[in-house]
Amino acid sequence: MKYNSVIRLLFAALILYSNAAYAQTIISGRVVDESGISLPGVNVLELNTSNGTSTDVDGYYTLKVQANATIVFSFIGYVKLEVPINGQTTINITMVSDVTGLDEIVVVGYGTQKRSDVTGAVTSLNSEFLEDRPITNIEEALQGQVSGLSVSSTGGQPGAATKMNIRGISSVSGNSQPLIVIDGFPMNQVSTSGGGNLEQFSSQIGAFAYINPDDIESIEVLKDASATAIYGNRGANGVIMITTKQGRKDKSGITFSTYFGSQVMDKRIDVMNFRDYAKYQQVTNPNNRLFTAADGTPYNFPDADQMNLDWQDEIYRRGSIQNYSLSLQGKNEATGYSFSASYNKNESVLIATNFEKLTARLALDHKFTKNVTVGTNITYSRIQNNGVPTDGREGTAAGIIIGALAENPFRMDNNTQARFRRAGVPQVHIDNYTSAHLSNPDNIANNTSLDKNINRVISNLYADFTLAEWLSFRSTLGLDFYTLTDQQFYSSQTPWGNLNNGIATAANNNAKNLVNENYFTLSKAFNAHRVNFVTGFSYQKSINDFYRAEARSFKNEVLGYNSLQGASEFLSSSSADELVLLSYLGRANYSYDDRFLATFTYRRDGTSRFQKNKWGDFYSGALAWNVGNEAFLENSNLISTLKLRASVGQVGNSSVPVQGALLDQQYSNYTFNGVVVNGVSPQNLENQNLTWETTTQYNTGIDFGIFNNAFNFTADYFVKNTSDLLLLAPVSISTGFSQGWFNIGEIQNSGFEFSGEYRYRSDGGFAWNSRFNLSAIQSEIKALGNDGEPIYIDVNFDAISTDEVILQVGGAINDLYGYKTDGIYLPGISIPMEHPLTVCQRLAPGNKPEILSIKIYLDQMAYLTV
Repeated sequence: MKYNSVIRLLFAALILYSNAAYAQTIISGRVVDESGISLPGVNVLELNTSNGTSTDVDGYYTLKVQANATIVFSFIGYVKLEVPINGQTTINITMVSDVTGLDEIVVVGYGTQKRSDVTGAVTSLNSEFLEDRPITNIEEALQGQVSGLSVSSTGGQPGAATKMNIRGISSVSGNSQPLIVIDGFPMNQVSTSGGGNLEQFSSQIGAFAYINPDDIESIEVLKDASATAIYGNRGANGVIMITTKQGRKDKSGITFSTYFGSQVMDKRIDVMNFRDYAKYQQVTNPNNRLFTAADGTPYNFPDADQMNLDWQDEIYRRGSIQNYSLSLQGKNEATGYSFSASYNKNESVLIATNFEKLTARLALDHKFTKNVTVGTNITYSRIQNNGVPTDGREGTAAGIIIGALAENPFRMDNNTQARFRRAGVPQVHIDNYTSAHLSNPDNIANNTSLDKNINRVISNLYADFTLAEWLSFRSTLGLDFYTLTDQQFYSSQTPWGNLNNGIATAANNNAKNLVNENYFTLSKAFNAHRVNFVTGFSYQKSINDFYRAEARSFKNEVLGYNSLQGASEFLSSSSADELVLLSYLGRANYSYDDRFLATFTYRRDGTSRFQKNKWGDFYSGALAWNVGNEAFLENSNLISTLKLRASVGQVGNSSVPVQGALLDQQYSNYTFNGVVVNGVSPQNLENQNLTWETTTQYNTGIDFGIFNNAFNFTADYFVKNTSDLLLLAPVSISTGFSQGWFNIGEIQNSGFEFSGEYRYRSDGGFAWNSRFNLSAIQSEIKALGNDGEPIYIDVNFDAISTDEVILQVGGAINDLYGYKTDGIYLPGISIPMEHPLTVCQRLAPGNKPEILSIKIYLDQMAYLTV
């Protein structure tokens, strides 16, 4: 009996102990920020368990936990809190902003990283830098925001393409633009012109024109090989990664924004007025019968001031810009959604130039099970671009901007003709000028039609599978459909059209791009060690087809390009090509005690562009030391971040035409037995040994933050060596060709980058953010083909058909060359008798610029025409 009592007591004690050990309680509460505003989406987790929830749209939460639990509250941008419940059932929390955590997560190729774990040179921009800025293209907002990134416009039209270079130009003939990746989808570069050697007339559209700036969540610019090698052959020029907004609990609702603006061109380039121009013609060109009589007597123009015209006043107007944007987004426990639509219209300051863009975007994600999530991003863009010739070409095809500076400073209307007659100029000379002179900017603008319509649909479907707590798999399928219609007409009243009795073109370009990527991600932490592996493969296929019709010699020009059949001469062309890229990739990240970091990347690419050298191997390695996490700095009140970085890697570039390594052929006519027949002739020299450009890059950097990271500084020094340059180079005429694609030469870009940021946030909610950056980049050509002989390139925008750019060993990319002078004698300075006025000839192509040294002399009655 006594024995049984003891057993009962032990059993009761065990039950009581078990109940005490496993007793649970329900806690609830609300989470707000410093201003008392609710914070939805805050993670509420029982410490050291997977038991957790998140706050609802009003900041409330409810969670069943153990009676002795500690609750962790975490939210990006706020200080993490650990709160023991100590018998409480209601716990209300106020979270404090954490300056160090505002940019905690950084998007990198095929994944994300904590900023403190990044070993490469990466610059991040959040959506704040785009807000409240009236921009048509994202490139405009990127200007001056990222050290080492240069952004320059190729034209003055709204939406015009920009040239972007990260850490200098690494390729001469190949592509030097950075790779653009949107939500993991690598964007293909597409043609935005109908071709036919009229690209300078028909403005190019920027790569970011297809994106609504309001849709952007963040932009990452990957600059060194450690960050870009995961993209292999497309990473040599850097990578710009764009992450768009997805459905989020903390930002549910509807947003509408709009802005209006006015634009003016308030600066002018000083040009010669009519009075000085008449004097100039009378001195340098006495045979011009508008200004000098046949007997050599200069005409006097008492009404010169009334005859004067600055063409810049004629081609510029008051422009306007308007934008409307609507977005809806939200998320529940299983489904997130984000929808947006925008309309942008920009009436340029340039006459007869308008740009309209319509975009719509849908992002959906749904969690089917605990381990399976499927999502999609679909974007539609429509662009209409109407304009006039601006950039121009050589000779008779100069655009109106160049024309406004070079055109005679008068308009030969009825009033001007009357004043010429009053000065004594015979009518026959006035008529000759009027009939032969068609280059007035307003005449070109009124008698040309340049219309472009673009439709683009980008769809990206993905599926995420959680195979284990530490292992996941993602498969994506991206589709990009692009259609361009480019129509141009130049009437016979324009210089270019006059040579052809009116000329019109109509072109269509269709591009399809398919990308399938599949990769595993392994993340594991044990003790002080953390590892992350990414490995997978990628398949990309691009198909392009193009056709173009050109008509000349119109009998009736009223319908322009809408009536090509009204012309008597026709020329048509079409083409199609296909490109395949197959890749295998892998990356390993290692962290020890959040102090020592290492990253290793490898990618193997195979491309159909080349014949014998289809495969290329690319790699990178990087090390970093988080000095700020060392014990001797752990409690520092001054230094909050200090990280030293170093990396080396090799990436590639295969940007040559699809047919670049082949014997490309063109159709041409020839005469056989007195009859013109069709024929085929080779266009360029075949080179089946063509291979990848290779860029080897070294980078050292430091990240430094003080006063709880209120001040942040980043400095980098880099060296980029590009070898086996892909160059369309001239060849000996004995080959039967004038040029061909070769791997010749080497370029080195080196430089220093520095960027800083100051962030301030008061207890009352006032915030201040300032950024600044500085970069210095030096480019040098280390080696060049053709036995080191210089290569000359025509920049194709002036009025003289001569090469003005020189590539030579020791020089930089795009060095200009021309006359070398010993100086200028200004009016009032006597000219030595042994040095009369010198008129020099242009250097012949191939001559070295050092062989000619001249002096230029000017006085009040002598002008030098070059």
